[in-house]
Amino acid sequence: MEFKWYRDEQLRNCGGYGKIEDFLTKGLDKFQNELKCFVSEHLGFKVNDEQMIAWQNCYQFLKKQLKRLIEIDEDYSQLSLAFEYSLPMEGGRRPDVLLFSKRKVVILEFKRKESYNYNDLEQLIGYQRDIKNYHHQTNKQNLEIISYLVLTKGVKNYASQDGIKILTANNFVTEISKLNLNPAWEENVVKWLNSEYQPLPNIVEATLELFEKKELPEIKNIEEGQIAEAVDYLKEIIHLNEIKNKQKNLVFVTGVPGSGKTLAALKVLYDYNRYKYSKDKKPLAAIYLSGNGPLISVLQNILDNEIKELGENGKAYVRSMYSYKREHMNNSKPPLENVVIFDEAQRAWDEKKMGSNYSEADFLLKAGNKIYRTKGSATIICFIGEGQAIHTGEEEEIKLWQRSLNKKGINQWHLYTPPKYEELFNNAETVKVDQRLNLDYSIRSHFIDTNLWIESLLKGDLISAREHLAEMHQKGFILRITRSFTEGKEFIKQKEVGDQGISYGLLISSKVWDKNIRKYINNGRYQGSYMQSEEVGNWFREESKKFQKGASEFACQGLELDYPIVCFGGDYYYDGSQWKIDSQAVKYHGNKYNDFPEIMKNIYRVLLSRARKGMVIYLPKFKQLDNTYDFLVKSGIREIK
Repeated sequence: MEFKWYRDEQLRNCGGYGKIEDFLTKGLDKFQNELKCFVSEHLGFKVNDEQMIAWQNCYQFLKKQLKRLIEIDEDYSQLSLAFEYSLPMEGGRRPDVLLFSKRKVVILEFKRKESYNYNDLEQLIGYQRDIKNYHHQTNKQNLEIISYLVLTKGVKNYASQDGIKILTANNFVTEISKLNLNPAWEENVVKWLNSEYQPLPNIVEATLELFEKKELPEIKNIEEGQIAEAVDYLKEIIHLNEIKNKQKNLVFVTGVPGSGKTLAALKVLYDYNRYKYSKDKKPLAAIYLSGNGPLISVLQNILDNEIKELGENGKAYVRSMYSYKREHMNNSKPPLENVVIFDEAQRAWDEKKMGSNYSEADFLLKAGNKIYRTKGSATIICFIGEGQAIHTGEEEEIKLWQRSLNKKGINQWHLYTPPKYEELFNNAETVKVDQRLNLDYSIRSHFIDTNLWIESLLKGDLISAREHLAEMHQKGFILRITRSFTEGKEFIKQKEVGDQGISYGLLISSKVWDKNIRKYINNGRYQGSYMQSEEVGNWFREESKKFQKGASEFACQGLELDYPIVCFGGDYYYDGSQWKIDSQAVKYHGNKYNDFPEIMKNIYRVLLSRARKGMVIYLPKFKQLDNTYDFLVKSGIREIK
């Protein structure tokens, strides 16, 4: 394999690649100039003197060390190298060097330093995480991804940190030779460099992709994981009920925050409507409902122009529970659809919130009865996110549905439930229990499950929180803590330099006493956290980066940011032994809820589970928050330095 450069081959994703023996014959000027051409002309980034020096340093280090490696075994000369591989659709993120063998891809990230910091490690771990999860040829060829941080000025030996081995001139050859690398076929290297690559989309991107491509994102963990299994099972339940069972089905699907419940719901919605339209020219056979006004506003805007092929606009398929109630609550006319998908069904309103003698659960079951009487079958699918009740009238969560089913006058339903609800619904006429209805793994944070850490933190379990956070760090989740809002913003903006297009913004509890915190945020120009539902979409798309307004738990529930700054604003704090609620929050909000401490815990559960790539936790310099800050640092959260 002759060494090939971008200008020679018009490589899509890297500046140059070829065998080690060919690299060793290339001069420094050629090496630097070709990489400069790729980065400036193809990627569109300015190449400064510092970058040129970094390439020179990498070149000189590799020349010397690779010659030593070949002295051990000449076969190493046939290993392939690639420089400045650019992760597609990742805004210019690119590991310095890739080393290919038959069964392994070795990432070498170079730093012209004697020592390293956490930012260096996290950058490298991020490359490893994303290439492992989203690179198609990595999965197709079943390749192992191994990463090393290379300190070209380092002189001492370092222990592994967060699962990453640190290399210097002293141990580079020894450690690489331990891998027993065998040369890869040139064909496979080229396939790898030109491979499809699809990073995990946010809910907005995923929804667009779903309705444009008619498929879930083409990511191995999704295609072969829980979401696909749940979707297939739900479609089976719907289909069998329509053609054979002819009954009233009530299906519960549970999931931890970030497990893809909304994505699964939308996939079922689209597939069933598309099937019914192609078969019967019926434009509306299934509907998606949610009490989350901001989420509905965002989804309606996305879908408005995406499903014309079904004879409707997007707003017909995605509706707020409020508008659906207004249409059908006191109307004997049956709904058009025979499948109702209720997302975040744990937030169904109780009778008091409804101002009626029946709840939203009662209403939906009655609507289901009308559907059944006219269409001969009805399926209601409820997606449940536990521990996320934040409004008044939502506190019963799943028990509201149990109570509704037990009420006199509600006809019997055939239930499908995950194992955790089997005992709760043991009085139902029939109950079918299936693990496929439980999405217990988060995909939001690049398949890093943050939920165990969040639960440990909110329980005040320092040991468990530290253990879970250490695992998150090793998998690539970036977490920092600060008492300076300016420091927090600067840290996030540094991430944007190497990862263009990331989303970020301030998340803050609605129970924070705004006038106490305003002076600590954005030089006193912070405008608060209240937003109308129609404002939320624009905030997530454009306004969030200005840091002039934060999103409360009401605005951000069901949505996400790559790097949020989560503010602990004093309404909920750790006093050294337990979590407590500020007296001002209790005074103004406590009497609105049956269990205000649980609501406060849910608020911070929502805020802490919105991050996709990482998060900064910000605590203003209130004395009351000193113990909270100490507790969070002791749990393993790294301070911004």
